[in-house]
Amino acid sequence: MLLRRINDLRIDNDLSIAQLARNINVSPRSLQYYLKGQYELPIPILLDIANYFNVSTDYLLGRTDNKEINR
Repeated sequence: MLLRRINDLRIDNDLSIAQLARNINVSPRSLQYYLKGQYELPIPILLDIANYFNVSTDYLLGRTDNKEINR
């Protein structure tokens, strides 16, 4: 679920892996490994992705279908 949602957000925003990686300050190769499930996605990067797309981590983790962040 996590990887699919991140990829869907990336594609919906017309971003390449390299562009998203640059925006969240990770190497494109590392991001590619995370998105393929070859490496576990570290929590700080999960938070960076959620912040970048302005969605909740619960949404990325598949705990909710609501993208909104509850503050």
